[in-house]
Amino acid sequence: MGSLWDEEQNNHFFTTATLASSQKILDLLADYSMTQTLPKDTPTLQASSTGNWTRPDNMFCMEHTSEYLALCNTDLDNRGPNMDHLPILTKLDLIVSAAPSLPALNYREVDWKKFNNKLKVKLGCIGPSRLLATREEFQEAARGLEGALQNTVAEEVPKTRLHLHKKRWWTKDLTKLHNDLKMLSKASHSFRAIPDHPSHRMRKEKVTKYDKAIRTRKKDHWINRLEDATGNDLWITNKYITNPAGDGGKTCIPTLVTKDNEGNATTATSNESKSEVFAKTLFPPPPSKISCPTGLRIPRTGFPMVRHHR
Repeated sequence: MGSLWDEEQNNHFFTTATLASSQKILDLLADYSMTQTLPKDTPTLQASSTGNWTRPDNMFCMEHTSEYLALCNTDLDNRGPNMDHLPILTKLDLIVSAAPSLPALNYREVDWKKFNNKLKVKLGCIGPSRLLATREEFQEAARGLEGALQNTVAEEVPKTRLHLHKKRWWTKDLTKLHNDLKMLSKASHSFRAIPDHPSHRMRKEKVTKYDKAIRTRKKDHWINRLEDATGNDLWITNKYITNPAGDGGKTCIPTLVTKDNEGNATTATSNESKSEVFAKTLFPPPPSKISCPTGLRIPRTGFPMVRHHR
């Protein structure tokens, strides 16, 4: 059944055991009317040892959702360094009202020498330094100074759109390395059938350089942050240091509080008791009485039913 999504060159994976296991998946897909959205022969993993491309990951959706599917494919451009799996990009054609993304001023990319020279020119247009004797003169000078600053900022400070997932330690050099790696990844993937093609070696070298640059930039960023930490930043920094490394999610499922048959509150602290709570909640027992008419047959759609006889 792996031939429904994997390439024929990987038919050595289609053993009797795997075919039997995949039949269970096909039965569930047919029962719930689900279709495969990731096109066949689209590899999702490259083995680190052999370089062979396989398809251990897949994407499915309900039939009533497939009409909104605009794209489902692997995102080779965003394959990170030292990653064997490819991210899967899924686009849905849905009308969602999103909040407008307003541009922000990027002071990190300012050429301050050019900025100061232009500000001096604009300040010179206000007039020479003089003693401000009245309230009106002070307000006029303040408006002139504010206008000179705002005009210089508008002309010399570049604008950028904020990204929710952009890292504070990211730099232009990393962006260039990332773009170079994207081009080499495309070339390496195009020549994946030629093991000794130079694009594979060039990609590995670029991955090593990209990974080293990221680690160095992260280290320098956090060293500077620790050296400049003051006030409330010390508490936030302490939380970062003391917490275990991870993606920011919970390290474990918290204690669950449920009620037994008599209405008494009980707590689940161990993995076994938490699993039982989830099993009872997500998979309740079938009803005692079935309302469906006797002999009703529901047609199955989606993947064909294939039976293997030994």
